[in-house]
Amino acid sequence: VNTAWKLLYNLSTQDFSSGSIASFSNRYPDFPDKLLLKTELELSSKKFYKIRENGKWGCIDSTGKKMINAQFDWLEDFNEGLAVIEIASKSGYVDKQGKIIIPCLYEQAEKFNSGLAVVKIKERFGVINKAGKFIIAAQYDDINDFTEGMMVVRKGNKYGYFDGAGKQAISFQYDNANDFKNGFADVELNKKTGFINKQGNLVAVAKYDWVDNFTNGIAKVQTGDFYGLINTKGEEILPCEYDRIDDFSEGLAPVIKDEKLGFIDTTGKLIIPLQYDYTSDGNAVVGFKHGKAKVQMNSKKGFINAANKIIVPIEFEDILYPVNGIYAVEKKSKWGCIDSTLKIIIPFKYQYLYSFSEDLAKIKWKNKIGFIDAKGKISIQPVWDEASNFKNGFAIVQFNNKFGLIIKAGDLIIPTELDKAPELSENIVLLQHNDKIAWYNLIERKFIWKEEGY
Repeated sequence: VNTAWKLLYNLSTQDFSSGSIASFSNRYPDFPDKLLLKTELELSSKKFYKIRENGKWGCIDSTGKKMINAQFDWLEDFNEGLAVIEIASKSGYVDKQGKIIIPCLYEQAEKFNSGLAVVKIKERFGVINKAGKFIIAAQYDDINDFTEGMMVVRKGNKYGYFDGAGKQAISFQYDNANDFKNGFADVELNKKTGFINKQGNLVAVAKYDWVDNFTNGIAKVQTGDFYGLINTKGEEILPCEYDRIDDFSEGLAPVIKDEKLGFIDTTGKLIIPLQYDYTSDGNAVVGFKHGKAKVQMNSKKGFINAANKIIVPIEFEDILYPVNGIYAVEKKSKWGCIDSTLKIIIPFKYQYLYSFSEDLAKIKWKNKIGFIDAKGKISIQPVWDEASNFKNGFAIVQFNNKFGLIIKAGDLIIPTELDKAPELSENIVLLQHNDKIAWYNLIERKFIWKEEGY
């Protein structure tokens, strides 16, 4: 009975999320191991941070409390409640209580995804579940991660697909194959590419030299040097006759032909004629944002709306998309800012002026980076070699190839001594200095853990 309960719990909580554990607890009030539920519910919502001590890896929580002793040769980030570990060049899995759940038996192991993980043993790939049981035997040359209920599997020089139950869903028949995305996967036959659905049926004949993924029922395709669009029925809604097609935004996509730019809608109809200049600089054409698109004529730039009406005159050397109604523009090789009435808000005097972010804009002055406010007043002197935009009140700065962190007052809270730029996506950031690591809490402005010698 206990084994059955444990199996039911594992099947019900494969993603190890707080929601699935709480849902299981509510649905099965007779589950006997209440302590397990309480412990794993607490751990599921707790973020772990990797630490290194004497060359071994473990984990702490957001307070700096050690959760897993530093004992592994390597440790990946947790996913679905388990993390890949390495001991003596073999890989296995540990849970958030520090228990080795799946022994280190594998030459290679990937993170769990929907309760399944790809592993390599004796130079062959297979797929295991969280009990460490093979649902696809380790006898294949390569296997992709589980995506949209399917896995790409290679056997010799041919590719096919297996489902989440470990059964072969699509036979080994393709010269190359990619993951399913939005219900379709691109496959290659005889050096040409097309699309299949999850039943293995060709929805677009393999006749293209390259294809992009379907997005909102449309995919970009290439024949020779030219691009077009198809729908999920494999019908060409735009012939392969354009030099470039960029992504759709707000229902329109930029298209380029013979160095002229226009815009099409999702039916392939040319809504804005090919009348604007295009110079190939390797950058993506941004397209429409908040009803505006940047265009160019006679080496000058401005903005149009979706009705092809000029809303900012095409008279600037460069212009950025507006933030809060303010445009950063270049005129006579100097940058400044104007508002929607073309009134000059910030004089044209900078080498470069970036868009505003969190009420501050980066400027380049005498080859150094600083920040100004919306009135053009310098808030942070231009002394840095490079800097990021502010995010949640912090910005990364660079000086002499080293990185640091500043706040909006300009104070340097982390000296420019870091080997790599930290990620500002979370409140606790990883810092690297002299090949040592540390974790720093941006909100509390303090270190929660440092490696010895940092």
